[in-house]
Amino acid sequence: MKGALELVFEGLIASLNSLTLLLSSMNTHALLLFLIAVLLYIASTFAWAFRWWYLLRKAGTKACFKTVYESVLGGILVNNLTPSLKAGGEGFRVFWLRLREGVPMARGIATTLYERLSEVPPVAVLVVIGLHYLGVPIIPGFFDVKGTTREWWKTLKDDSKKVLKRPGVFVVATTISSLIWLQDVIRLYLIAHAVGLDISMGLAATLSVSYLVLGMMPTPAGVGFVEGGFIGILIKFGYSLESTIAMVTLERLVSTVLPSVIGALLVAVNAKNMGLSLREVLRESRVSSTGASGQ
Repeated sequence: MKGALELVFEGLIASLNSLTLLLSSMNTHALLLFLIAVLLYIASTFAWAFRWWYLLRKAGTKACFKTVYESVLGGILVNNLTPSLKAGGEGFRVFWLRLREGVPMARGIATTLYERLSEVPPVAVLVVIGLHYLGVPIIPGFFDVKGTTREWWKTLKDDSKKVLKRPGVFVVATTISSLIWLQDVIRLYLIAHAVGLDISMGLAATLSVSYLVLGMMPTPAGVGFVEGGFIGILIKFGYSLESTIAMVTLERLVSTVLPSVIGALLVAVNAKNMGLSLREVLRESRVSSTGASGQ
């Protein structure tokens, strides 16, 4: 954990000067676009927390929304610090909710699984858009309603019923998930335009789904892979290297640094009230979630 922390914060310190220069060079219109992008991301964290809080209530657990929100931000922090294919953050969320409110690990895991299921439709749409923009041929047979898709949809419905036994809840969860992903696309669009990149919403969607894939690479928060992927895609579409670097820098500030700092502060303060340190909480969450996954 120490090595990951050092890697993230050393990279942050090294980029502060260029980030300051970048923000100071932006005009009022660009700063306004950037501010809207920041507010959109903050709103999405509340939507994410509300989705989990809602699913927990439908599963019979009345968790405090404030604690659920802390869990979500803490999970983002862990995802950004550990090369864990974004699974570490899920484990932390479940562990923190159990530690703070006694929510059983099994129920927490079941509802986070349901969250992932609710993201399948919007992510599938983004994948199709991304493949189209990158020029990758989409095989019509892959979407054969009589074959693969019908079997996949049946499996999805069966898994959903096993989690909460209320298929109607899936509609609400998927709507919230779709709004969260729409925010992701709009945020990337606004940040790009703030630095002078006149990209389309379709290209923003392509960047969004590429972020999902590249962020799972074996480095904290996908460091190096995300930046390289973004720059490669944008240069492919004719944008300058300087502008793409500026766009990636601002995006990292919004989606990686900001939530990680807030999450660390919230978890550290509440951990201290329980006589624990942030490091102890992160270590215990990793051990606890590993044990639960092995059961």
